[in-house]
Amino acid sequence: MNLSISSNDTKIPVPAGFSTSHIVGIFILVSAFVLGFPGNLFVAWTIIFRISQRSITCLLVLNLALADAFVLLTAPLFLRYLAGGQGWEFGNTVCKITHYVCCVNMYASIFLICVMSLDRYVAVVWPFASHHFRTRKSLVKILLILWALAFLFSIPMPFYRSELTLPTIKVKLCHFSHNNERHEVFQYLMESLTGFIIPFSVIIFCYINVFIRLRRAMFQNKNQSSRIILLIIAAFVVFWMPYHIVNIIQVAGRLNQGQMKEQLLQAARTARPNVTAFAFFSSSVNPMLYVFAGSSYIRSAGLNFMTKLFEGTYSEGTGSKRFSRSTRSTRSGSTDVSFSRKLSVFPVKFGKPDEYQDNISTKDDGVPNVKAVELKTLCTYDSKDIEGSTRFDGSHLPPPSVQVLPPPQEQLSGSGQVTLSCLVSGFFPGYIDIQWSVDGQRVTDNIQSSPVSLDSSGNSYLAISYLKLPAADWKSHARYSCVATHESSKVPVIGSIAPQDCKPL
Repeated sequence: MNLSISSNDTKIPVPAGFSTSHIVGIFILVSAFVLGFPGNLFVAWTIIFRISQRSITCLLVLNLALADAFVLLTAPLFLRYLAGGQGWEFGNTVCKITHYVCCVNMYASIFLICVMSLDRYVAVVWPFASHHFRTRKSLVKILLILWALAFLFSIPMPFYRSELTLPTIKVKLCHFSHNNERHEVFQYLMESLTGFIIPFSVIIFCYINVFIRLRRAMFQNKNQSSRIILLIIAAFVVFWMPYHIVNIIQVAGRLNQGQMKEQLLQAARTARPNVTAFAFFSSSVNPMLYVFAGSSYIRSAGLNFMTKLFEGTYSEGTGSKRFSRSTRSTRSGSTDVSFSRKLSVFPVKFGKPDEYQDNISTKDDGVPNVKAVELKTLCTYDSKDIEGSTRFDGSHLPPPSVQVLPPPQEQLSGSGQVTLSCLVSGFFPGYIDIQWSVDGQRVTDNIQSSPVSLDSSGNSYLAISYLKLPAADWKSHARYSCVATHESSKVPVIGSIAPQDCKPL
């Protein structure tokens, strides 16, 4: 049974005994705390202590996990409030602080998701310019602004929450306390506009443009970052949209007159406890989404599955216009790139696609897990196509070397798929972004990359990326490019190959 009283034209429900809404609320809070608090701490621990190469997505997920873990610390207070049967027992100050923390979490969550979407938008729509501002330094500034806005926009909450004493039934409540209807309209309208409608509009804009851009691309990749971000967005919408719909209903009720006003306000009052508890549960759902997204790694990696999941987001790079230092001039008017010599010795096996019968012949080098790679293709480029070579002047770390290898003749003679290889080597530290483009258009599908590994010298890193396409498409394009973005170079390093200029040796 529910009792109710009126205060400033606002009816306040006062639960008596353990009603169905009590039981549902207690169940949600217990589930949220038991699943969400250790889950978010596990996500934070994984990113902080188990991942050395953290992508922008990874760092944003870390902030989201910390925000969710922090707000879940308030769950025991609300559990006591519901299950204790004594009303609110923690005083007016704690009443204000707990709801302020919940409000900060709401704003921080949607702002972080908004930044994730903007990052995807920039990376996909402006791939060759985004490296200028998709940096760790820029991200730190954005995070500081984001958290400052979350704390700022939450300031009204403590003013509109108070401990109300109800002497007639000897119980205290932590409830909304508005001086007049205008304050109520202001709070709910501001909360929904700044905490949902405007950020969600930005998210929709970003992903519509990302979708349009990827539809124009030759290939589409189920990118790890995009998949994780879309799951987070979907969860936030599912859990928070009902709450903001109730906000709008309550605002509409205050702005209406007569019977419609009372009907809208009654609908909002009835729904608010349930949608608030439902929104609270959103703080616990993200770790479960990561388990779902990383389920393919659980059998092979065990408890390290989340490390594998987030490591899959680190190669989110950009492109640019500079050519790599992987060419050598041989005669006037042209540049020959001969890969018939031994290029490097690698201390790892690259993990090529299973069906890949490449033109990289391998032989044991007498060292465990060491392969000597010999490449058997000659490609000639017109020097006017090369904008310049990246040079190392000794004052900075050397930029990576990027070499693109054509498909092997065995594949080209068939009717199936062929595989191009991009060898990126000689870079330090080990964080690098690798992208493919075809005729200047970014490619985002049918790409497989090896983990970054130390080379045989132990002083620099190397990686290899593969692009697969139908054999019939190999000569239908003018140029295939591999773009490596690394902190050692102000501009990305590009290796390219033109099918018409390649012939077997």
